[in-house]
Amino acid sequence: MSEPVIHILADENMPALSACFGSVAQIKTTAGRDISHKDLQNVDALLVRSVTQVNADLLCASDVQFVGSATIGTDHIDQAFLDSRNIEFVHAPGSNAQSVVEYVITAVALWCQKHNKSPKNLKFGIIGKGQIGSRLFDFLNDLGVTVVCCDPPLEHAGIQSPWHGMEAIQQCDVISCHVPLTAEGAYATKHLIDEDFMSGMKSGALLINSSRGPVVDNASLLNHLKAHHFEAVLDVWETEPVIELPLMDAVFLATPHIAGYAYEAKIRGTFMLYQAFCQHFKLKESVVFDDLLPAGKISTHFKSVEDWLSQAPVLYDLKADDSRMRQEVKKNAYVFDNLRKNYPKRREFLRL
Repeated sequence: MSEPVIHILADENMPALSACFGSVAQIKTTAGRDISHKDLQNVDALLVRSVTQVNADLLCASDVQFVGSATIGTDHIDQAFLDSRNIEFVHAPGSNAQSVVEYVITAVALWCQKHNKSPKNLKFGIIGKGQIGSRLFDFLNDLGVTVVCCDPPLEHAGIQSPWHGMEAIQQCDVISCHVPLTAEGAYATKHLIDEDFMSGMKSGALLINSSRGPVVDNASLLNHLKAHHFEAVLDVWETEPVIELPLMDAVFLATPHIAGYAYEAKIRGTFMLYQAFCQHFKLKESVVFDDLLPAGKISTHFKSVEDWLSQAPVLYDLKADDSRMRQEVKKNAYVFDNLRKNYPKRREFLRL
């Protein structure tokens, strides 16, 4: 007697679905932002990315028993509802951490080149010292760059580190946000970077947001950029998938939520869900992560700040991502998701 077939509905932008799940389940894919309750009839497992809101409206009439998100963030998941229905939820913390670090350090390299600056003479502020923030800290610290970190939840949890407050972050030359999006509670991060915070930032500084769009008040940000108070790099946008053209025109670098889109990162996210899926459905794993990657892995170690500034923009053409977005969004304001879906294959390059 044959085993019952497991049915999966997955975001069409997830790579390696067939390679990971093809031998253990039947897979149907669709655009993540378009997934509705009608798509979940006779579906056992739902695999998503950050653009799908997984909540009672989506799942109430379904038989889904497993939800996996190939992302580090969980703000798009109603975990309380999943718990109430005994639906297992897994995600992929750390899967794209290296990819985001490489995005940030490449953006900084381009900014330093533009202004003839050296990171040796700058102070870096990191908001959020989780998977991404801690790796960024280690990279900068290893090269002798001055770094201050702020993460009240970790500080109050007793995690040992030289913690600083947001006032110290305001005085940094480069500020990079790496926090989850939360709207309530003592550590809410929605509009964490608000008018008051931006008003206290150093003139000529650089603000980078590669976390979630609403972490930064985009309306206030635009006013400060128009006043040439400081510069900004945005990979995430408060209004995405629709982009405000005046804000895009005002930032130093603009990209369509792809900081974590290095090929290894996307494969790693899918593979982490595959491992949890096999455990949940009591299946034997038969897929090896390294077998999912193409040949030609790059593993670079920057021995100096000079290596970083000269090599990072060569190893990752971030300017091309910026140029592509500006050209396409000006043609079609709704092209954001298509840019993500058709994002060129970009390889991780750094040995962390």
